[in-house]
Amino acid sequence: MPNITIKECMTCHVEHRWFFSGADLKELRSVKRMVGMNGVDFANAFQVMDPEALAALMVILHARDKIKVGIDDVNIDFDDFDMEMTDDEKRQVAELEAEMKAAADKAQAPKIS
Repeated sequence: MPNITIKECMTCHVEHRWFFSGADLKELRSVKRMVGMNGVDFANAFQVMDPEALAALMVILHARDKIKVGIDDVNIDFDDFDMEMTDDEKRQVAELEAEMKAAADKAQAPKIS
């Protein structure tokens, strides 16, 4: 999961820097109540920047900092918001891309009989 930075939070008006490695059971239960997503759907929702998942994530991250925020109070200025992959995630993506390229190159290679 990513490193998350908000330069000036529109919800609580402070700067945040979070590393989100995943939600625990209590947090996943809260996500289920807030937006109806199970853990897998919640994790996958960040690929498409699902607004409900992002709002639930902001509630969770604020709660970790002991800041109580309701999901309907969450607002994000995307000019001040950044979700960056960790170095490990970048490495995994690079490895997967290399594997996919190698498979595509192999599939396009002429067959010699």
